[in-house]
Amino acid sequence: MWRAEARRYITCIIERCRGWLQPAIASATILGMQRLASACHHMRNVPLSHPPPMFTRKQNRLPHDVYNQQRAYSVTICTFNRQRHFLSPSHVEFCLNHLKSACKQSWEIYAYCFMPDHLHLLMAPTNEDQNLIKTIATFKQLTGFHFKKTTGTPLWQKGYYDHILRNEESIKDVAAYILLNPQRGGLVDDWRNYPYLGSFVCDVDEL
Repeated sequence: MWRAEARRYITCIIERCRGWLQPAIASATILGMQRLASACHHMRNVPLSHPPPMFTRKQNRLPHDVYNQQRAYSVTICTFNRQRHFLSPSHVEFCLNHLKSACKQSWEIYAYCFMPDHLHLLMAPTNEDQNLIKTIATFKQLTGFHFKKTTGTPLWQKGYYDHILRNEESIKDVAAYILLNPQRGGLVDDWRNYPYLGSFVCDVDEL
Protein backbone atom coordinates (compact mmCIF):
# COMPACT_ATOMS: atom_id res chain seq x y z
CA MET A 1 0.00 0.00 0.00
CA TRP A 2 2.77 2.43 0.84
CA ARG A 3 4.31 1.99 -2.63
CA ALA A 4 1.01 2.93 -4.32
CA GLU A 5 0.69 6.00 -2.08
CA ALA A 6 4.28 6.98 -2.81
CA ARG A 7 3.68 6.68 -6.57
CA ARG A 8 0.54 8.85 -6.39
CA TYR A 9 2.38 11.43 -4.30
CA ILE A 10 5.36 11.56 -6.69
CA THR A 11 3.03 11.85 -9.71
CA CYS A 12 1.28 14.80 -8.05
CA ILE A 13 4.65 16.52 -7.47
CA ILE A 14 5.60 15.96 -11.10
CA GLU A 15 2.46 17.75 -12.28
CA ARG A 16 3.14 20.67 -9.96
CA CYS A 17 6.78 20.89 -11.04
CA ARG A 18 5.74 21.42 -14.65
CA GLY A 19 4.15 24.72 -13.76
CA TRP A 20 6.57 26.52 -11.46
CA LEU A 21 10.08 25.09 -11.84
CA GLN A 22 12.43 26.68 -14.34
CA PRO A 23 12.41 24.62 -17.58
CA ALA A 24 15.97 23.28 -17.31
CA ILE A 25 15.59 22.35 -13.65
CA ALA A 26 12.08 21.03 -14.19
CA SER A 27 13.20 18.73 -16.98
CA ALA A 28 15.88 17.06 -14.85
CA THR A 29 13.69 16.98 -11.75
CA ILE A 30 10.68 15.53 -13.54
CA LEU A 31 12.80 12.88 -15.27
CA GLY A 32 14.22 11.74 -11.95
CA MET A 33 10.79 11.65 -10.33
CA GLN A 34 9.32 9.74 -13.25
CA ARG A 35 12.02 7.08 -12.83
CA LEU A 36 11.29 6.88 -9.11
CA ALA A 37 7.54 6.60 -9.75
CA SER A 38 8.20 3.87 -12.30
CA ALA A 39 10.34 1.98 -9.82
CA CYS A 40 7.58 2.19 -7.22
CA HIS A 41 5.09 0.89 -9.80
CA HIS A 42 7.24 -2.13 -10.69
CA MET A 43 7.91 -2.91 -7.04
CA ARG A 44 4.24 -2.99 -6.04
CA ASN A 45 4.13 -6.80 -6.04
CA VAL A 46 7.59 -7.40 -4.59
CA PRO A 47 7.32 -8.72 -1.02
CA LEU A 48 8.98 -6.68 1.68
CA SER A 49 11.75 -8.34 3.66
CA HIS A 50 11.21 -5.71 6.39
CA PRO A 51 8.26 -3.37 7.00
CA PRO A 52 8.74 0.40 6.55
CA PRO A 53 10.59 1.84 9.58
CA MET A 54 8.55 3.39 12.36
CA PHE A 55 10.05 6.32 14.22
CA THR A 56 9.14 7.23 17.76
CA ARG A 57 10.33 10.12 19.89
CA LYS A 58 12.90 9.21 22.48
CA GLN A 59 11.61 9.40 26.04
CA ASN A 60 13.34 12.26 27.85
CA ARG A 61 12.68 11.10 31.40
CA LEU A 62 12.45 7.78 33.17
CA PRO A 63 9.03 6.63 34.42
CA HIS A 64 7.72 9.08 37.02
CA ASP A 65 7.56 6.56 39.84
CA VAL A 66 11.35 6.17 39.63
CA TYR A 67 11.70 9.74 40.89
CA ASN A 68 9.75 8.92 44.05
CA GLN A 69 12.41 6.52 45.26
CA GLN A 70 14.74 7.41 48.09
CA ARG A 71 17.85 7.40 45.94
CA ALA A 72 20.57 9.99 45.36
CA TYR A 73 20.39 11.99 42.13
CA SER A 74 23.02 13.85 40.18
CA VAL A 75 21.36 16.77 38.35
CA THR A 76 22.70 19.27 35.82
CA ILE A 77 20.64 22.33 34.84
CA CYS A 78 21.92 24.58 32.03
CA THR A 79 21.21 28.26 31.56
CA PHE A 80 19.22 29.51 28.59
CA ASN A 81 21.44 29.59 25.49
CA ARG A 82 24.34 28.74 27.84
CA GLN A 83 24.55 32.34 29.00
CA ARG A 84 27.26 32.79 31.65
CA HIS A 85 24.94 34.17 34.33
CA PHE A 86 26.78 32.56 37.23
CA LEU A 87 29.84 34.72 36.86
CA SER A 88 27.82 37.18 38.94
CA PRO A 89 27.91 36.62 42.73
CA SER A 90 24.45 38.15 43.07
CA HIS A 91 22.94 35.69 40.58
CA VAL A 92 24.53 32.75 42.38
CA GLU A 93 23.37 33.97 45.77
CA PHE A 94 19.86 34.51 44.41
CA CYS A 95 19.62 30.93 43.08
CA LEU A 96 21.29 29.45 46.14
CA ASN A 97 18.72 31.05 48.44
CA HIS A 98 15.88 29.66 46.32
CA LEU A 99 17.55 26.24 46.29
CA LYS A 100 17.61 26.22 50.08
CA SER A 101 13.97 27.30 50.12
CA ALA A 102 12.89 24.62 47.61
CA CYS A 103 14.67 21.85 49.48
CA LYS A 104 14.12 22.95 53.09
CA GLN A 105 14.02 19.83 55.26
CA SER A 106 12.93 17.55 52.41
CA TRP A 107 16.20 17.13 50.50
CA GLU A 108 19.83 16.75 51.41
CA ILE A 109 22.13 18.63 49.04
CA TYR A 110 25.42 16.76 49.27
CA ALA A 111 27.09 19.00 46.70
CA TYR A 112 26.28 22.00 44.54
CA CYS A 113 28.47 23.80 42.03
CA PHE A 114 27.50 26.84 39.99
CA MET A 115 29.59 26.78 36.85
CA PRO A 116 29.32 29.89 34.63
CA ASP A 117 26.54 28.47 32.45
CA HIS A 118 25.15 25.51 34.40
CA LEU A 119 24.45 24.16 37.86
CA HIS A 120 25.47 20.75 39.24
CA LEU A 121 23.57 19.20 42.15
CA LEU A 122 23.93 15.98 44.10
CA MET A 123 20.80 15.49 46.16
CA ALA A 124 18.74 12.85 47.96
CA PRO A 125 15.25 13.00 49.54
CA THR A 126 14.88 12.72 53.28
CA ASN A 127 11.56 10.86 52.98
CA GLU A 128 9.60 8.87 50.40
CA ASP A 129 7.05 11.64 49.80
CA GLN A 130 9.51 13.73 47.78
CA ASN A 131 9.68 13.75 43.99
CA LEU A 132 12.72 15.00 42.07
CA ILE A 133 10.75 16.22 39.05
CA LYS A 134 8.44 18.38 41.17
CA THR A 135 11.31 19.75 43.25
CA ILE A 136 13.44 20.77 40.25
CA ALA A 137 10.37 22.20 38.48
CA THR A 138 9.55 24.35 41.52
CA PHE A 139 13.14 25.57 41.80
CA LYS A 140 13.37 26.45 38.10
CA GLN A 141 9.98 28.16 38.05
CA LEU A 142 10.68 30.33 41.08
CA THR A 143 14.17 31.37 40.04
CA GLY A 144 13.27 31.72 36.36
CA PHE A 145 10.23 33.91 37.02
CA HIS A 146 12.02 36.36 39.31
CA PHE A 147 15.16 36.41 37.19
CA LYS A 148 13.27 37.30 34.01
CA LYS A 149 11.17 39.85 35.85
CA THR A 150 14.34 41.53 37.11
CA THR A 151 16.63 41.21 34.09
CA GLY A 152 14.26 40.62 31.18
CA THR A 153 16.26 37.50 30.29
CA PRO A 154 15.30 33.80 30.67
CA LEU A 155 17.46 32.00 33.19
CA TRP A 156 17.13 28.29 32.41
CA GLN A 157 16.93 26.19 29.29
CA LYS A 158 14.09 23.71 28.98
CA GLY A 159 14.65 20.42 30.75
CA TYR A 160 17.69 19.18 32.64
CA TYR A 161 19.93 16.12 32.93
CA ASP A 162 19.65 13.64 35.77
CA HIS A 163 21.36 10.44 36.83
CA ILE A 164 20.18 8.10 39.56
CA LEU A 165 23.16 6.82 41.49
CA ARG A 166 23.54 3.06 41.37
CA ASN A 167 24.09 1.05 44.53
CA GLU A 168 27.79 0.67 43.78
CA GLU A 169 28.28 4.43 43.27
CA SER A 170 29.56 6.32 46.28
CA ILE A 171 27.88 9.62 47.16
CA LYS A 172 31.22 10.86 48.43
CA ASP A 173 32.97 10.07 45.14
CA VAL A 174 30.26 11.69 43.02
CA ALA A 175 30.24 14.77 45.25
CA ALA A 176 34.01 15.08 44.93
CA TYR A 177 33.73 14.79 41.14
CA ILE A 178 31.15 17.61 41.05
CA LEU A 179 33.21 19.88 43.28
CA LEU A 180 36.29 19.39 41.08
CA ASN A 181 34.51 20.79 38.02
CA PRO A 182 35.88 24.36 38.36
CA GLN A 183 39.44 23.04 38.60
CA ARG A 184 38.99 20.71 35.62
CA GLY A 185 37.46 23.59 33.69
CA GLY A 186 40.47 25.83 34.34
CA LEU A 187 38.51 28.39 36.38
CA VAL A 188 40.78 27.96 39.42
CA ASP A 189 44.01 26.16 40.24
CA ASP A 190 42.45 24.60 43.33
CA TRP A 191 38.75 23.79 43.56
CA ARG A 192 38.75 24.97 47.20
CA ASN A 193 39.30 28.52 45.95
CA TYR A 194 36.14 28.51 43.83
CA PRO A 195 33.46 30.57 45.60
CA TYR A 196 30.32 29.05 44.08
CA LEU A 197 30.32 25.49 45.40
CA GLY A 198 29.51 23.75 48.64
CA SER A 199 27.29 21.33 50.51
CA PHE A 200 24.26 21.67 52.76
CA VAL A 201 25.06 18.61 54.84
CA CYS A 202 28.81 18.25 55.22
CA ASP A 203 32.16 19.99 55.19
CA VAL A 204 33.45 19.92 51.60
CA ASP A 205 37.04 19.69 52.81
CA GLU A 206 36.19 16.23 54.12
CA LEU A 207 35.12 14.96 50.70
